[in-house]
Amino acid sequence: MSLSFNIASVDASSGLYPISVRGKFGFINAAGLFAISPQFEAAGSFSNGLAAVTVGRGAAGQVGFINESGRMKIPLQFEQARPFGDGLAPVKVKGRWGFIDSQGQWLAKAEYDSVTPFKDGFSMVVRAGKAGYLAKSGKVSWPTAGILLAPFSDGLAPVRDGEKVGYINPAGKMVIDAKFVEGTGFSEGLAFIRKKPGAKGEVINPEGKSLFKVKADKLGLFSEGLAPIYRDHTVGFINAKGKIVIKPQFEQVFAFKEGLAAVKQNGRWGFINKQGDVLIEPTYEAVSAFNAGVAHVVVEGKSAYIDRRGKYIYRPEGPQHL
Repeated sequence: MSLSFNIASVDASSGLYPISVRGKFGFINAAGLFAISPQFEAAGSFSNGLAAVTVGRGAAGQVGFINESGRMKIPLQFEQARPFGDGLAPVKVKGRWGFIDSQGQWLAKAEYDSVTPFKDGFSMVVRAGKAGYLAKSGKVSWPTAGILLAPFSDGLAPVRDGEKVGYINPAGKMVIDAKFVEGTGFSEGLAFIRKKPGAKGEVINPEGKSLFKVKADKLGLFSEGLAPIYRDHTVGFINAKGKIVIKPQFEQVFAFKEGLAAVKQNGRWGFINKQGDVLIEPTYEAVSAFNAGVAHVVVEGKSAYIDRRGKYIYRPEGPQHL
């Protein structure tokens, strides 16, 4: 029983950051000083004022939630847990996932094989191989018009109906007809679709209107007005008008957040701005997106935190066990 520490999802909004020292996790503050001493086998980031932590190793390990003072607020009882989203946290019991609120009360009992964090009032859940969507009321719906492909965003979710992809609303009604061979979820009011194999992709709005065509292997989700564009095994960024503003040249990228995007070149990660200028050189083995001006990085196998200038907030001297 354990808590997975996902570097890509660190939330720095609390001002406390999980860090591992000699195999134990604690939390540092923005000055790089320990606010909660290393004592846990694993720790996640704070959200809703709570962070999931693991006490005990292996099968004896259990997960609960602590507050920003380090006190256990939701008792140790889970196999796994993830950060809160929309006020609810996914937790795992006896191999199944459910959701609790910040008081530890169950919104949805642990009965799902997998779940996504709540976003826009819904979570995508899977049970017995079938995907549905769970509302914050606790009601789960199983689409009859196709197979759910991604969570709801901007009030729509893509579904596969036979060989084609369309979009449903929260009532389960197909509002954009299933006529595409590909279709992503919506983000910032835009989604990427392809009408025929080998054809150019298109970007549509929530009414299903094509806004522009784009030559791309695929498009990522829009964030801060830009989306990753994939061409010939490289990645760049395109804007909401269809203009490539940063040419495909990277191995991997994260979406823009706080004006910066993580990019991977020659096996190392760094950060660029929206003009494509490299602000933090690609020197890291792994990174998170920036959150509240802080990013989590791994350098020489050690976990650390940097600010927007690339200056270390915390860089341990000894070997880490991540």
